[in-house]
Amino acid sequence: PTTSTQSFNGRTYEAGASYIIPLNQPQYRLIKSMFEKRTTFEDSLFYDISSWTFPLAFNLEYDELKSVPALGQKVSKPELPVGKVLNEKATYAYAFEPFGYYTPRAIYRLVSHGIRIKVAHEVFHNPSGKSFARGSIMIPIENQVLA
Repeated sequence: PTTSTQSFNGRTYEAGASYIIPLNQPQYRLIKSMFEKRTTFEDSLFYDISSWTFPLAFNLEYDELKSVPALGQKVSKPELPVGKVLNEKATYAYAFEPFGYYTPRAIYRLVSHGIRIKVAHEVFHNPSGKSFARGSIMIPIENQVLA
């Protein structure tokens, strides 16, 4: 992760939550192809996601840099995100958005422990007004039987 907050092209990248991927490494061709901006395709029926623009597919903010600012520490092993419950005394349900890399793992662990989940087919809001996108996961409190 970067060690200082930096701004490029009107976007701010927070220290510790942003990464700089230099091209001066053996896998530079792979990196270039992942970040190549491609929004149109010759064939309308394709299944190969290797042609997708990586940051657009995952809704990531990014900028291409001509020079490399101060780099952070080299990432040798990714850190697992630490989950936390924001409202431990919920009375109806818990919810989380499905955008994290480890979302499928979290869903698998919930279901494998017998926890029922629901998937939102429409945008919804919690009582404090936070918006949850389609595909968000809701865990109802009622009628849960833990395995």
